[in-house]
This record gives sequence, structure tokens and C-alpha cells, in this order.
Amino acid sequence: MSSSAFVVVPDGYGNVLAVSRGVGAWVYGLPGGWQEPGETRDATAARELQEETGLSPVGALRVLIHRPGQTFFALSRYTGVVRGSPEGDVAWLPWPELIARGGRWAKLLDRLRVLST
Repeated sequence: MSSSAFVVVPDGYGNVLAVSRGVGAWVYGLPGGWQEPGETRDATAARELQEETGLSPVGALRVLIHRPGQTFFALSRYTGVVRGSPEGDVAWLPWPELIARGGRWAKLLDRLRVLST
């Protein structure tokens, strides 16, 4: 079974790093994606974070939610400069805006907001 990993990256001011699902798209989600063969979930999260945002984790990722096929991590320290990718735009969004723009993921994003604080 394929697994995916996502990362919650707060800025300390009530915002969270979000990635659009396509350049110019209205729907945003968390940085993340599919696990590659032989890759651990935390390595997937770190790789996807770097590919989609330009940031790399410093220290361990903390598991917020693990369910079959998906793991959501929290990250408090990182290095790098935020930038977009050809896959989507990157923005620091307030939690309520990310939840509103999360589409089918809104309920899960609200749960992650609670768990990551």
C-alpha cells in the first residue's frame, strides 16, 4: 500500500506554511506527498517539504497523526528560504484561512491545528 506524509510548519505567529495544489490554485494544503520505495515516512516528509517549499527540517519531526496510508508530522525548526515550485505556490496562511481553503481536507486541517499547538 502506498503511503503519504505531510508536514505542519507553524511560523510562531498563528500562520502555517501552505502549498497550493497547482500554480494559481485556490485550494491549499500542507507540504507533502507520496512515499518512494525504501523511504521512511519522516524521510518522505523531509524530501517533500524541501521539494515543495525550499525548507529542510532541523531535528526530528514529531508525529501528530498516523493512520493507514498517511502520516502528519509537526516541525518547529527548519533551514532554508521559502520558495514555490512548478507544482504550486507557497504561502504562510493563518490557520482559519488554510482550513477554509482546504477543500475536502478542512476537517482534518482543523484537527491538525489543535494538535500542533
